[in-house]
Amino acid sequence: MPDQERHCAVYDPDAAMAENERYREKRPVSAEVQAQLEAYVGPARTALEGLKQPATVADVKRALGSIGLDERKVQTEDIGTGIRFGASSGTGGCVTGSVGVDGTVHLSAGGGILDGGCLAMSGH
Repeated sequence: MPDQERHCAVYDPDAAMAENERYREKRPVSAEVQAQLEAYVGPARTALEGLKQPATVADVKRALGSIGLDERKVQTEDIGTGIRFGASSGTGGCVTGSVGVDGTVHLSAGGGILDGGCLAMSGH
């Protein structure tokens, strides 16, 4: 092996791409905080499924506010096929998900993302 090749840095494109996605990872939360977050999921599903479709950003914020989440701390994004959201619970975690234009609701609860906030930037 030529001397120059032995001193080259190894580049693994798959590993680099995986590392680039770390900003989407969620911070860990304690079992107590996770339980508090999970208590929002059922009521959030009911409130969001009850929205007139297609829902707007304002509709989603109001629905989440109606279950005790602070509307001012709800991040949203209209992605054309629905509304993505991330709502800070004030306990160090988030309720996140989406409401599709057809009314389909997806929800999860956990820590905030490493970049900060509750909603990862799309296309980031």
